[in-house]
Amino acid sequence: MFGSSMAQLRYATAVARGRPVPGWALRSLVTAAVRTAAHRGIRAGSTDALLLDTDEELAADQRRRRFARQVRYAAEHTTAYARLVTPDRTLPLPGFDLLPVTTKSQYAADPQAYRATGVPAAMCFHTSGSTGAPTPVWAGADELRTMWALSAVSDVMHGHIGPQDHFVVATWARALLGNTSAAMAAGMAGAQVSMPGQLPPATMINLLRTDVPGGTPDHCTVLLAYPSYLDHLITRARVIGLGPADFGLRRIITGGEIVTDGLIDRVRSVFGDGVDVVQGYGMTETFPAGGSVCEQGHLHFESSRCIIEVKALDSDTPAAPGTYGTLVVTPLLPFRRATVLIRYDTGDVVQVLESPARCSLAALPATSRVLGKRDLCAPQSTGLLTPARILHSLERSGTTGHPIRFGFASEQPTQDTGVHLEVVVQERELSMAAERIHTVLAADRIEIGELTLVTDPALLTRPYPWRGDLWEQPLTSAAQVGDSARLTPA
Repeated sequence: MFGSSMAQLRYATAVARGRPVPGWALRSLVTAAVRTAAHRGIRAGSTDALLLDTDEELAADQRRRRFARQVRYAAEHTTAYARLVTPDRTLPLPGFDLLPVTTKSQYAADPQAYRATGVPAAMCFHTSGSTGAPTPVWAGADELRTMWALSAVSDVMHGHIGPQDHFVVATWARALLGNTSAAMAAGMAGAQVSMPGQLPPATMINLLRTDVPGGTPDHCTVLLAYPSYLDHLITRARVIGLGPADFGLRRIITGGEIVTDGLIDRVRSVFGDGVDVVQGYGMTETFPAGGSVCEQGHLHFESSRCIIEVKALDSDTPAAPGTYGTLVVTPLLPFRRATVLIRYDTGDVVQVLESPARCSLAALPATSRVLGKRDLCAPQSTGLLTPARILHSLERSGTTGHPIRFGFASEQPTQDTGVHLEVVVQERELSMAAERIHTVLAADRIEIGELTLVTDPALLTRPYPWRGDLWEQPLTSAAQVGDSARLTPA
């Protein structure tokens, strides 16, 4: 265990009681993490393991009590949950699934109803709008400081970002919560930070190169980008003949979309075999309940920050082991106070693990990686057809460009009618593409009622959305956009 024992004690006490973590304690934890990592490294699987000294049985009991406290807090401080039946103050809640699920449409219809009374909001963020109209989410100053500090500790602990790094945030500017959190955490860890946004690929590639006059003064070592935007960068780099010798990246952090094995191979072919690809999960509504993907492909969550459940697709009951369901998240005090959500259905489809995880993060709650949004899935006799299944199959066909362009043409595909799948293929592959695609789909037991191939993405009637397409035109030169600064939170 590292750092100031007093700061760690104050952190553990605040978590247990649902009270804000003192600023001095947060700063002390980050400072201790950076110093310890520099001198002898940190050995811990998670920030929970690092900062909370408790056994598994005690931790489970504490989570239930904290969930009960969160329910009472929601009932007392919001109009949305004012009629929620709260448990006795002396007892933990007997079961999470006894309370109703909160849907995205319910929250979007009246966000103010979920805003806690008496909690000043330091910032208001909005969801991206990729699955509906942008919706406000409020955060208090204590919440933000705590999230930044814990992210910094996690970054340092896992070796993701440190004082030696130049961290470039190349995600869509409207993803304000994720962008600012990543940047502030990296700054607290001592890294140099640039936030150019999601520029056109040709511009971004020049910023990432180590050999371009007028590029960033210190080459990028860590990059944050969406999976589909990485494909745009890879395509551009290949067009102009660039490879690993032209870049200095050691790590790429990605998330927000499905990551395929083929994408990781393409990343390393352009940026280098030694590049570490780190996959994460998070959404504005449920911060700071972020997930991390382990070496075995499980999605893990820090149990101190949230309660994670998987709800069955056709009911509000828990999904059985090995089955599909949607991820349901309850962010907990003291990490979440200004905007309160109880059992929030994210709409993200995952699979429940069939057996306990046996990986480096096995102590943390886990599901499969996110397989797509519920509204973009279709029922099949061979199992739910998810965007992830389609992407993995189409990638193996070798007939598409990247990112892969496809869509369900029918408004509501059913198990009986099958799916009308549309795919954008490369023109030179058009004559043989149908046969190749049918072959890989059959091998993967994906049932297609009709297959339409086009060479122009504009001809797709219901295209699968990619965040990496949302390029932002620079207002200044590439050199000026690349100017960096050191972020030092107060």
